[in-house]
Amino acid sequence: RPIRKGKLFAKELKGEVEIEFDKMGIPFIKATSEKDLYFAQGYLHASDRLWDMHLVRKMLRGEIAELFGEKAFGLDEFMRSFNFRGIAKQNEKHLLPTTKEAFQAYAD
Repeated sequence: RPIRKGKLFAKELKGEVEIEFDKMGIPFIKATSEKDLYFAQGYLHASDRLWDMHLVRKMLRGEIAELFGEKAFGLDEFMRSFNFRGIAKQNEKHLLPTTKEAFQAYAD
């Protein structure tokens, strides 16, 4: 279960980040920098949805059979035909440096 109260420390943070949850469990992030904000958002997503993120990554790479066996080979072959990894690498060349930094902070 994700931590909802207390303090956490991460070496990736350069400043203070505060995360508060409303009564519905919706997080609100206050950060001293955009990089820290994106890191906190990535942390929240991973703490709540790590399995979902892992499953979607495996699906987009065409690696679902690693998790579910040979019955998923057809899906893997179909998903690999889209070449999402190659498309992402091509698109990355056109990103602004600030966008790359935001993506990296989120992924860290």
